[in-house]
Amino acid sequence: MPRKVHTKSRNGCVECKRRHIKCDETQPKCIKCTSSQRRCVFKPTIFVNRRQTLSNTPSAPSNASSPDLEPSLIATQADPSPSVNMLHMELFQFLCIENASFWRDYIGDNDFSISIVIEHALKSPYLMNELLAFAALHLCLVRPAQQKFYHFHATQLQTHAISQFNSEVIGLSAEKCVPMFLFSSFLGTHMLCQTLRFRESDPGTFLDSFVQYAQLHRGVRKVVGQTWDHLKQSPLGMSMKAHAHTLGSDATSPLYPAYAKLLEAIKKAKLGHAITGIYQRTIECLPASMSVDNRSVHHLSLSDIVAWPVLVPEEYLDFLMNRRPEALIILAHYAVSLYRRRDLWIFGDGGKFLIDTITKSLGPDWECWLLFPNTVLAEEVI
Repeated sequence: MPRKVHTKSRNGCVECKRRHIKCDETQPKCIKCTSSQRRCVFKPTIFVNRRQTLSNTPSAPSNASSPDLEPSLIATQADPSPSVNMLHMELFQFLCIENASFWRDYIGDNDFSISIVIEHALKSPYLMNELLAFAALHLCLVRPAQQKFYHFHATQLQTHAISQFNSEVIGLSAEKCVPMFLFSSFLGTHMLCQTLRFRESDPGTFLDSFVQYAQLHRGVRKVVGQTWDHLKQSPLGMSMKAHAHTLGSDATSPLYPAYAKLLEAIKKAKLGHAITGIYQRTIECLPASMSVDNRSVHHLSLSDIVAWPVLVPEEYLDFLMNRRPEALIILAHYAVSLYRRRDLWIFGDGGKFLIDTITKSLGPDWECWLLFPNTVLAEEVI
């Protein structure tokens, strides 16, 4: 008797594929796995530039398949009805429509358009995957009932994005500078959010995670830094002149009084010229949320805050890893900026957690050094 013919499930779960049965594709858990009490996992799909893929791929028989590309997103000529990944459509819609104010805050320019980012993302799969991962990360925070589902896809999409980015590093060019800068910015913000909002309860583990985030972000930005000159001349670079430090500017501004007081205390501690110099450069990179004369509060943009871990000296991260008190105190001062922008979903209560954790870790002997961060917490300043 001939076998019953059925339509092949392209997007079925891993378990149904293993059992060679048709999956109903219900996510996050299909009906068959639910009824049989099996672990249901869907293989994540990734965005690829179909136009670029088809143009760069030699002609082959229509039934040939690529082992590197997800078939649900790459339709062959023999497929008259290509499937659409509805999850990616949902993420893309959320990214473009629900985050309008976020885009303006991120770039720090009210005239900045999301279309610039999307234009580059459609040509750069690694950027598109990171943007979708970023949207999934946001959704897992605003939809707690589906947190595991969205967080899983945020992680998988980001993993694919990093892999694709690594393959693009070879042959840097002026055309790649903008999408690579955008990628490094969103990747860094994604990782900072991951570190702050999905943190470990153990203070030591949390601090290690923060240092690891900073090192990875710095590594990506270092690669992108090779195209700074091209980036500064691009439309995106011109719109970011108000935040020149994110483009690697060496310009410095007068220290905010609380930071100047911290630097003076470090100098009086007589830690040695080299160590003091490292701390000074780190403090000079801190984003100031108030004017130098203490008379007005500045609206810190997201780019101001995210840039700091990239700009600090490498040795400072080593000091953090070794739990040097002065390094932790500087981090607590940085956390003030996180706390003052706790309205952003990316930071949440991360700033408060950092200040409280460092204060408790150092104890009463360092209380006077942490007066400013703890005063901000007590006053509930935004």
